[in-house]
Amino acid sequence: ICVSPAPAFFEGDDLISVRAPCPGQDNFKAVEGMEELPLEVPVRLMHDPGPAPLPAALILNAEETDWVRRLIYRLPGDAFGKYSFCLGQERSVLLGKGVPMELLPFGIPMQCVQDTHLFTPLRCCLVPDLPWKLLSEAPEIIDDNYTFLTT
Repeated sequence: ICVSPAPAFFEGDDLISVRAPCPGQDNFKAVEGMEELPLEVPVRLMHDPGPAPLPAALILNAEETDWVRRLIYRLPGDAFGKYSFCLGQERSVLLGKGVPMELLPFGIPMQCVQDTHLFTPLRCCLVPDLPWKLLSEAPEIIDDNYTFLTT
Protein backbone atom coordinates (compact mmCIF):
# COMPACT_ATOMS: atom_id res chain seq x y z
CA ILE A 1 0.00 0.00 0.00
CA CYS A 2 1.33 3.43 -0.92
CA VAL A 3 0.25 6.30 1.33
CA SER A 4 0.55 9.73 -0.29
CA PRO A 5 1.21 12.26 1.10
CA ALA A 6 2.90 11.01 4.27
CA PRO A 7 0.64 11.67 7.27
CA ALA A 8 1.59 14.57 9.52
CA PHE A 9 1.34 13.98 13.26
CA PHE A 10 -0.32 17.02 14.79
CA GLU A 11 -3.73 17.92 16.15
CA GLY A 12 -6.50 17.66 13.63
CA ASP A 13 -7.02 15.25 10.81
CA ASP A 14 -5.73 15.51 7.25
CA LEU A 15 -7.28 13.66 4.40
CA ILE A 16 -4.85 11.32 2.74
CA SER A 17 -5.18 9.34 -0.45
CA VAL A 18 -4.35 5.67 -0.36
CA ARG A 19 -3.88 3.51 -3.43
CA ALA A 20 -3.27 -0.21 -3.54
CA PRO A 21 -2.34 -1.90 -6.80
CA CYS A 22 -4.89 -4.44 -7.93
CA PRO A 23 -3.13 -7.73 -8.54
CA GLY A 24 -3.83 -9.38 -11.85
CA GLN A 25 -5.26 -12.84 -12.01
CA ASP A 26 -2.79 -15.58 -12.85
CA ASN A 27 -3.62 -19.12 -13.70
CA PHE A 28 -1.25 -21.42 -11.84
CA LYS A 29 -0.57 -24.84 -13.25
CA ALA A 30 1.40 -27.63 -11.60
CA VAL A 31 4.71 -28.55 -13.17
CA GLU A 32 4.46 -31.99 -14.69
CA GLY A 33 6.37 -34.71 -12.87
CA MET A 34 7.02 -32.56 -9.78
CA GLU A 35 4.19 -33.44 -7.38
CA GLU A 36 6.21 -32.58 -4.27
CA LEU A 37 8.63 -29.70 -4.63
CA PRO A 38 11.01 -29.34 -1.69
CA LEU A 39 10.54 -26.19 0.37
CA GLU A 40 13.31 -25.41 2.83
CA VAL A 41 12.71 -23.10 5.76
CA PRO A 42 15.73 -22.28 7.93
CA VAL A 43 14.94 -22.82 11.60
CA ARG A 44 16.94 -20.63 13.96
CA LEU A 45 17.55 -20.78 17.66
CA MET A 46 16.79 -17.25 18.87
CA HIS A 47 16.74 -15.50 22.25
CA ASP A 48 13.21 -15.33 23.69
CA PRO A 49 12.62 -12.12 25.70
CA GLY A 50 9.39 -13.50 27.20
CA PRO A 51 9.00 -15.03 30.64
CA ALA A 52 11.50 -17.75 31.43
CA PRO A 53 9.99 -21.23 31.67
CA LEU A 54 11.15 -23.67 34.30
CA PRO A 55 14.18 -25.72 33.28
CA ALA A 56 13.43 -29.33 32.35
CA ALA A 57 17.04 -30.52 32.13
CA LEU A 58 20.59 -29.52 33.01
CA ILE A 59 23.71 -30.20 30.99
CA LEU A 60 26.58 -30.71 33.43
CA ASN A 61 30.35 -30.69 33.03
CA ALA A 62 32.61 -33.12 34.97
CA GLU A 63 32.87 -30.92 38.08
CA GLU A 64 29.12 -30.31 38.19
CA THR A 65 28.51 -34.04 37.75
CA ASP A 66 30.55 -34.66 40.91
CA TRP A 67 28.44 -32.09 42.76
CA VAL A 68 25.25 -33.90 41.70
CA ARG A 69 26.70 -37.20 42.92
CA ARG A 70 27.18 -35.62 46.35
CA LEU A 71 23.70 -34.06 46.35
CA ILE A 72 21.96 -37.34 45.53
CA TYR A 73 22.57 -38.58 49.05
CA ARG A 74 20.61 -35.63 50.44
CA LEU A 75 17.53 -36.07 48.24
CA PRO A 76 14.30 -37.46 49.68
CA GLY A 77 13.47 -41.02 48.61
CA ASP A 78 10.63 -40.11 46.22
CA ALA A 79 12.92 -37.78 44.23
CA PHE A 80 14.88 -40.73 42.81
CA GLY A 81 11.95 -41.71 40.58
CA LYS A 82 11.52 -38.19 39.27
CA TYR A 83 15.07 -37.46 38.14
CA SER A 84 16.90 -39.19 35.30
CA PHE A 85 20.64 -38.99 34.98
CA CYS A 86 22.68 -39.80 31.88
CA LEU A 87 26.44 -39.94 32.34
CA GLY A 88 28.46 -39.13 29.23
CA GLN A 89 32.19 -39.04 28.54
CA GLU A 90 32.63 -35.26 28.88
CA ARG A 91 29.19 -34.08 29.97
CA SER A 92 26.16 -35.43 31.76
CA VAL A 93 22.46 -34.67 31.57
CA LEU A 94 20.08 -34.43 34.52
CA LEU A 95 16.39 -34.62 33.54
CA GLY A 96 13.56 -33.74 35.88
CA LYS A 97 10.01 -34.98 35.38
CA GLY A 98 7.87 -32.25 36.91
CA VAL A 99 10.38 -31.51 39.68
CA PRO A 100 12.08 -28.17 40.34
CA MET A 101 15.35 -28.04 38.41
CA GLU A 102 15.89 -24.35 39.12
CA LEU A 103 17.03 -25.18 42.65
CA LEU A 104 20.35 -26.45 41.29
CA PRO A 105 22.52 -23.35 40.73
CA PHE A 106 24.84 -24.88 38.13
CA GLY A 107 24.80 -26.50 34.72
CA ILE A 108 23.29 -25.29 31.47
CA PRO A 109 19.52 -25.05 32.00
CA MET A 110 17.46 -26.46 29.13
CA GLN A 111 13.77 -26.19 28.35
CA CYS A 112 11.53 -28.72 26.66
CA VAL A 113 10.09 -27.83 23.23
CA GLN A 114 6.36 -28.56 22.89
CA ASP A 115 6.41 -31.38 25.51
CA THR A 116 8.72 -33.53 23.37
CA HIS A 117 12.22 -34.95 23.76
CA LEU A 118 13.73 -31.89 22.08
CA PHE A 119 15.50 -29.43 24.40
CA THR A 120 16.78 -25.89 23.79
CA PRO A 121 18.66 -23.53 26.12
CA LEU A 122 16.50 -21.68 28.61
CA ARG A 123 15.06 -18.42 27.19
CA CYS A 124 15.63 -19.56 23.60
CA CYS A 125 13.03 -20.52 21.03
CA LEU A 126 12.96 -21.96 17.54
CA VAL A 127 11.92 -19.50 14.84
CA PRO A 128 9.63 -20.02 12.99
CA ASP A 129 7.41 -21.83 15.46
CA LEU A 130 6.61 -24.95 13.47
CA PRO A 131 4.31 -27.81 14.44
CA TRP A 132 6.15 -30.77 15.96
CA LYS A 133 5.46 -33.01 12.95
CA LEU A 134 7.36 -30.69 10.62
CA LEU A 135 9.99 -29.83 13.20
CA SER A 136 10.84 -33.45 13.91
CA GLU A 137 11.34 -34.19 10.21
CA ALA A 138 13.73 -31.29 9.59
CA PRO A 139 16.76 -32.44 11.62
CA GLU A 140 15.52 -36.05 11.50
CA ILE A 141 14.80 -36.15 15.22
CA ILE A 142 13.89 -39.60 16.54
CA ASP A 143 11.02 -39.56 19.03
CA ASP A 144 12.62 -42.07 21.39
CA ASN A 145 15.91 -40.11 21.66
CA TYR A 146 16.57 -36.99 23.68
CA THR A 147 17.93 -34.21 21.47
CA PHE A 148 19.66 -31.12 22.87
CA LEU A 149 20.25 -28.02 20.74
CA THR A 150 22.83 -25.66 22.21
CA THR A 151 24.28 -22.33 21.16
